[in-house]
Order: sequence, then structure tokens, then C-alpha cells
Amino acid sequence: SSNAKVLYNNCLEVNPCTIFVSSALDLTPEILQQCHNAERVGICGATSTPKWLMESVSEAIRREGEKARNSGKAAYYQPLTSNL
Repeated sequence: SSNAKVLYNNCLEVNPCTIFVSSALDLTPEILQQCHNAERVGICGATSTPKWLMESVSEAIRREGEKARNSGKAAYYQPLTSNL
């Protein structure tokens, strides 16, 4: 949606490691590696984005972070949560 694009651009102005995804399926290892030094990950969605969709993205990021920590790679991807 156009709201999602505006939100993405606003986030990008604040954090150059902003990534636009439509679902957890978009979170490829290459995309996740872009922010491998991040200590935290924020997730936001446009007004029409369902809560369950943002939660599924958060959970996918959390799982990847656990894999990274367990394999000795950078300790990253601790998604921030809010009142979605």
C-alpha cells in the first residue's frame, strides 16, 4: 500500500538498515545478513497490516537469531515488541 511505502521511507531516514518485507517468507538469509550487527530489530506495519502478520515476521526473525547465536555467528535479531 502507499501507506506502507511512506512508513518504510520514514523508517529508512532514521535507520539505513530498514528492510521492506511483505511476509516472513521474504526474510531470506541474504536479507537477514544485511543487518547482522544489529542488536535489536523493530517491526512495524501500515494500518491495514494484520497483527498476526507482524508477529509471524517477528517470530521468523527470532528463530533466525537463535540459529545465529547457536552457531557462533553474530548475536543479532532480538525483535522489539510493542502493543501491536
